[in-house]
Amino acid sequence: MADIFAHGHLCQTTHPFWQHFETFHVLSQPCYQGKYPPGPPLFMALGQVVTGFPIAGVWISLAVMIMAVGYAMYAWLPSRWALLGTALVTLRFGVGVDWAHSYWGGTVAAAGGALVLGSVKWLTARPTARDGAALGFGLVLLALSRPYEGLAYSLSPMVFLAWRLCQPWPGRGRLWRAGLPSAAVVIAAGIGWLGYYNWRVTGFPTTLPYAVYERAYSATPLFVWQESRSPGPVFRHQEMARFEREFTIAGSARTRAGWPRQKLIVLGAALRFFYLTPLLLLAGVGLIFTRSLWRASLPAATVFLPAASLATVLAASSVAMWSASGRYLAPATVSIFLLVTVGLAGLSHRRLGPLRSWMAAAVAVIVIVYAASVLLMAARHAIDLRTSTAWWTAKRDIREQLLRTDGADLVFVRYVPSHSTFQEWVYNGSDIDQQPIVWAREIDPESDARLRAYFGQRKAWVVEADEAPPRLMSWQRRERE
Repeated sequence: MADIFAHGHLCQTTHPFWQHFETFHVLSQPCYQGKYPPGPPLFMALGQVVTGFPIAGVWISLAVMIMAVGYAMYAWLPSRWALLGTALVTLRFGVGVDWAHSYWGGTVAAAGGALVLGSVKWLTARPTARDGAALGFGLVLLALSRPYEGLAYSLSPMVFLAWRLCQPWPGRGRLWRAGLPSAAVVIAAGIGWLGYYNWRVTGFPTTLPYAVYERAYSATPLFVWQESRSPGPVFRHQEMARFEREFTIAGSARTRAGWPRQKLIVLGAALRFFYLTPLLLLAGVGLIFTRSLWRASLPAATVFLPAASLATVLAASSVAMWSASGRYLAPATVSIFLLVTVGLAGLSHRRLGPLRSWMAAAVAVIVIVYAASVLLMAARHAIDLRTSTAWWTAKRDIREQLLRTDGADLVFVRYVPSHSTFQEWVYNGSDIDQQPIVWAREIDPESDARLRAYFGQRKAWVVEADEAPPRLMSWQRRERE
């Protein structure tokens, strides 16, 4: 997706031999584009255009997320605690988890959630056009990244804003005159662009590429109250059929059979992704003591609104059939860390033991989180290098080997029946015909020969992807071995 955006397109026309390039999570019909929302890929495209590397776009989105979190923290908390909350988010997601060094996403949705929560507070305290625009941008980022969870997350802040609009207070008139109009302009522009994008990809402004992909490649329901679609899709490749049968259908059956207990376990694991157990326990105890803080400086909404927005995301995720990993809960990132910070403030307000000042508690927590995050990242990176990335490293080595030779290449990828569907080789760039190496699926001798003739100027190869190590050999017109 990012490569398509980086080349100035919203989608690419369907390739005449698209069946050979059919792959997971990518639409080939009605046009060539990824199924996922366009928000994170737009940032990656920005990084690719500016620096030549899509990962730079991830770092840009991480910086935007941290600024948005700071904006929200300073809206709801005193300066010193806002600084601590922002620092915790920076340490956790800048170092400890893969949002900063992978393409899995999370930062864009987290930035959107932070802008929504922060702008609602600023708009109900001293409304300005700037904060109205921040609200609009937050809602648009949620729509472009995690629309389902983003909608659930936005419900509580929007109800709070509507309630404040009905209350007599000095800034209500300015909210109507400046804050809401600027929000409406940004929202209209964002939703208009999203509708145009949907129309270019699917043919309908209100139809998401995700929905088209699911209709084409999956019969499993999206929510627990739905039934599986019958008849199911017809697959052209056994790898995609196995993925649907062994992963999607099996996972859906486990979720339905064990609901709600199994879903609660998954949500609990997803919540642990955001913060470490010692910090959670410390903050949970501290929340008990926040009542005295409300009397002193913090309004009750500082706890209730983040808690309500987090609860709506968890409730929405609990009825969805897909797995609730950490990035799925990304819109609620700022709510989680705002509650953690308020809990720490409650603890320091009680002056527990030797930690007789908020500074001592803050420093202790930062050291713990930082050290644990670094260890977590290092351990996970070491495990990944030994296991899950070995196949990718082999593909990278073969790609570099081919790039060192003259001319362009066509590589047919051959799998064994037991091939892991999580180790997919067939992914191509935005313009398949112009890229130096084209990766294609083997289908049958006749289809493969036609594709070979289409790319007649290229050297043709076959890669045995499941050999150890994967083996590259010259292509011949013959039956599968």
